Amino acid sequence: MIKTAERLCRNLSDEDFSDHINTRIIRLGDDKITDKMVIATDPGDIMNPYAKAMEKLCGIYNGSSGKGVTCYHLCQVTATNLKQDKVASLIL
Repeated sequence: MIKTAERLCRNLSDEDFSDHINTRIIRLGDDKITDKMVIATDPGDIMNPYAKAMEKLCGIYNGSSGKGVTCYHLCQVTATNLKQDKVASLIL
């Protein structure tokens, strides 16, 4: 099982799916977002203090604790029309 999992991971990492995934995310939000909406982006992160060797981890400085921590980067995009109380949210 371990060798099968390693082979599948290696084969999946050969191809970059980011353009395909981004196109799908944009298509999901396309009908919900109009020209009259305000779009806000919120770059952030999710801390994972116990992870040591997980894929795509990065290090940041946590200002609250004053220490370096491991995390995953996020980017949340929210569009809203204040007059109609309509909110569309996508996490990238």
